[in-house]
Amino acid sequence: MIKTGDCVVCESSTHLFKHGKYLCNSCDLFFRRSMEPWSFFGDCKHSWDCYKVSGTRKKFPKCRHCRFNKCVDVGLLTVSRYTKFADLIKYLFCLDANREHTFLNFSISSDFDTNNFLDEKPTRFIKKTHDLTFDCHGWAIMNKLSAIEKLRSLDFPKYLSSKDLKYFFKGAYFLEAMLTMAMRCYFCKEDLMHFPHGVDLFPVSVQEAGKIKLNFLNLIRCQLVGKFIELKITREEIIMISAIAFSNPAVPDLSFTGQNLLSCYQKLYTSSLLQYCLTKYQQNGPARFCNLVAVLNVATQTYENILKYLSLYQYFHPDKQPCKFYQSFQRQLD
Repeated sequence: MIKTGDCVVCESSTHLFKHGKYLCNSCDLFFRRSMEPWSFFGDCKHSWDCYKVSGTRKKFPKCRHCRFNKCVDVGLLTVSRYTKFADLIKYLFCLDANREHTFLNFSISSDFDTNNFLDEKPTRFIKKTHDLTFDCHGWAIMNKLSAIEKLRSLDFPKYLSSKDLKYFFKGAYFLEAMLTMAMRCYFCKEDLMHFPHGVDLFPVSVQEAGKIKLNFLNLIRCQLVGKFIELKITREEIIMISAIAFSNPAVPDLSFTGQNLLSCYQKLYTSSLLQYCLTKYQQNGPARFCNLVAVLNVATQTYENILKYLSLYQYFHPDKQPCKFYQSFQRQLD
């Protein structure tokens, strides 16, 4: 006699036993299809618990958001089943190449709306003309926007609610933008961070006034790139460190389902980086892995120093603040 049980997702009776759980064919098919590059799921139209409380999941079986998060809750999202390291690296490389191309060659359109660039719709960029030059604030906007566009192109933000999506962007964009900027300078054999064409991170007025110490500005410019040089870090390692950073579940105001989803992906990226280190460095793999994870501490320190600099800049230079467009743009990210 064939044993039957309740599907761990929808509670319907099934004899199918997959991945160590009773899982009906419908839910298994739904989850596998959800891993394909579909559009954003959208928000739950009910009470965000369609598949949580026993008895309610049959009332709203078509809620893709809640159904997928139930799949995550019961442990269907694992590294070994859906991820191969070579494919993951290739995928992240492709996303980062698109980000870099956008950052270097495009600008925002004249109808750019500073109120709506954190939703699921992609930002519309226009080809940068030869006569267009950016100052540090212009490059900062493009650096942040290209980072957000990369984050939007990942496979998991489509599973987030509209509110969680905004919290995710706000929590992840800065470290992503900073790590990729440091990576660009490092592979150009530079020992400090700066924008393209030698544009400094800080306005000329800050350096001329001398009210913010030069040693502090140089610490921001050099600390992260210096760590890359010390470790002789590879592009694959930076890409994976960046992935661990942007999948951090400790994002303020993120819902429990959002935290759970990001936690699953952070474990995926962390396990993949460990696998890479053990394969490439063998007996030195664990030590290399610890050194690479420590890069995140340096990145966080640099981020905190940049926040201190912004406070000092506002205090010492109240009459030399960025244009209103930049301030409006930044307010949406704060």
